[in-house]
Amino acid sequence: MGVQALDRCREILDGFAQLKSLAATPEPEGVFRLGLVNGLADASLAERVAAVIARFPRLSLRLKSGWSNELAEQHRMGMLDAAIILAGEDVVHHAEPIGQESLVAVGARGLAAAPDRWKRLGWILSPEPCDGRRSLARRLALDDRPLVVTAEIEHQGLQTELVRQGVGLGLMPERSLGAPKLTGIEPIIGACGTLRFNVLLLRSPHLGQMGRVADAIAEEMGESWLEKTKTSG
Repeated sequence: MGVQALDRCREILDGFAQLKSLAATPEPEGVFRLGLVNGLADASLAERVAAVIARFPRLSLRLKSGWSNELAEQHRMGMLDAAIILAGEDVVHHAEPIGQESLVAVGARGLAAAPDRWKRLGWILSPEPCDGRRSLARRLALDDRPLVVTAEIEHQGLQTELVRQGVGLGLMPERSLGAPKLTGIEPIIGACGTLRFNVLLLRSPHLGQMGRVADAIAEEMGESWLEKTKTSG
């Protein structure tokens, strides 16, 4: 009877082990398509993206940059598994906030103390449908001020250099002020105030095991924005 009981116990333990293996969450593997809004797709987030990839060695991450409305539409159509976008006055349903971005007007060094000079300058901006550009246009319209675009350029580096040369005013993340590469540029407080955006994560409701990847993205990016907020503060 003891031998029979031992055999039966082994069967029960084997069955329990199989049940646990069925219930265990498999390691995410395959392709994960992530959209990242242009304004946030900079080198400062590379470390966070690398951390997500390191968590899931079987994962192949496909990154796509674009403007918020474009990425939101691609996510709605199922072309992206998740997307990180910006939202100002617009309300985006079923999105989770993971941080906040603030844009300020900037100009060449010395312009802040000379409003008679910077008020005559136009703006150096990204093409439509740039989130910052749209928000700036709405802010200026409240004061019955037109948005005069001196140059429309996608390349952020060229925008920054033209601002440094005094060609026009630009928009820049507040967290970036003081960086070594921005020598010769200063904030112009009276130009438009501070334009604030919520950083939102859109995720597909049908991710399955890939939901863990979306969780990791929210965690890593969220920590990044908390650190940037503390640094800028």
